[in-house]
Amino acid sequence: MGDSLQDSTLFIVTDQGPSTGIGVYASSLADLVRPLFKEVRLISLQYSGLNDRGTGLISSRLRATRARPLYPIVRRHNEAILLKEMSRDACIHFCGASYRPVFAFNRSVVTIHDYNLRLPDLRTLNSLDVGLRDFYYWWWFVTLPRRVRSARMIIVPSEFVREEIESRMSVDCRVIHHWTDTKRFHPRSQVDARSILGLPMKDKLVLNVSAATSNKNYGLLKDISGLLGRDCRLVKVGGPIPGAKNSIYFPGLNEEMYPLLFNACDLYLHTSRSEGFGRPLVESIASELPVLALRTKVALEVLGDAAVYCEPGMRASEWVKVVHSSLTDSIRNDVIRSERQRSDLFNPAAAHRLYQDVYESVFGG
Repeated sequence: MGDSLQDSTLFIVTDQGPSTGIGVYASSLADLVRPLFKEVRLISLQYSGLNDRGTGLISSRLRATRARPLYPIVRRHNEAILLKEMSRDACIHFCGASYRPVFAFNRSVVTIHDYNLRLPDLRTLNSLDVGLRDFYYWWWFVTLPRRVRSARMIIVPSEFVREEIESRMSVDCRVIHHWTDTKRFHPRSQVDARSILGLPMKDKLVLNVSAATSNKNYGLLKDISGLLGRDCRLVKVGGPIPGAKNSIYFPGLNEEMYPLLFNACDLYLHTSRSEGFGRPLVESIASELPVLALRTKVALEVLGDAAVYCEPGMRASEWVKVVHSSLTDSIRNDVIRSERQRSDLFNPAAAHRLYQDVYESVFGG
């Protein structure tokens, strides 16, 4: 259409909450690409009843509910508002999770964060919340291909996701790794960070940030938490771990407080079996917080040698031994040196250039 990006408005649309991984990506993307456009508007179709609905709402008629059975109805209502009030020629970038309205727009970009079939964790079958999330993900997995085929460009955060999507959907993808806001995530005093967050000063603290879905290996996290010992505690952010012992739980933190967790803790624990990227991994790297991760293709792609790894199939007791060894100064210092060398891979300037190429191709041609 021959439009200039500087004369255009970009609409970044998400239906996920501002504290979720997708919600954080959407708001970070808006900040990253704002200089490219006349205006960037973050449109929140969030339907899950949280107080913060984001910025740039297109209509006061958007709804939210705290009743899970009503989620599908409210989500469809909000999507209908988007379709009614948004121009079909808008420059629009969808950032999860439904993607139902993509077909209606003539030029759209879609970010898909992960795409693999998740099998439920038997140890979390007693959690209704986890079960509902897993069922929703299964339905999303089945319906996603037909919903995104009309997009002009599909962005994915890793080569692993690109391979999965291209093999299952036969569509091309563009890989753009997540990036780190080094103004927010950087080394700080551990004592100061713990004091602000109200965390114990003398204990060893192991951080995990993840939603309440079975692919996050919540059964393993629960077992590890109970075996860490008296002076070592799990700090959990995001979804709670039902029945977890010896843990400190933060349901969510604001943008100012959240980065302090990576300074307050001694180790980041990444147990996820399937992940599209794992944004807290690069936040750990920028904060010089050592990472202990399950060895998966995505973890290796993101972390390289800047981590300690546990092998699939290792028992919780074996993980705990590696946790304690990873807390020693010699191993911590080795990992931190590797993190410093790897941090340039997640430079926001590099991501900015890649998104500029995408937007000029889709919206400027």
